[in-house]
Amino acid sequence: MNSIIKMLLLSAVSAGALFAFAGTAAASHAMLEVKAVGPLTVGDTVDLRADLHAVDTGQPVVGATVTFYMEASFGGVDGEALLGQAVTDSDGVAVLPFQPRSACEHQLRVEYLTPDTGEPEEVMWSHTVEG
Repeated sequence: MNSIIKMLLLSAVSAGALFAFAGTAAASHAMLEVKAVGPLTVGDTVDLRADLHAVDTGQPVVGATVTFYMEASFGGVDGEALLGQAVTDSDGVAVLPFQPRSACEHQLRVEYLTPDTGEPEEVMWSHTVEG
């Protein structure tokens, strides 16, 4: 990991059509919540949703870049793989389609950079993918 990690792992709700795997990070100015909208199953595409709001007012943070990373291993080399980026809309929501490739517990590092800051903040998000 490149910087100090704010770690928060929440339990998975495994019943129903909507799974609320969530991680939350609060900076002095913004709060990010990450969740998957739908079941996480190998080979199926699901949207990862990042909601970013101002801590003091609750207003959405518009135009923030949200970057998703995951630990990966390929050919005996371990490291962090970039899954993709999305920009928050007028509701403070950034959406990234995600297709899990293996059944196991995954951890993603989600980094966000608000328009008025120079340093990114980050949150770790943990989820289980079914086979």
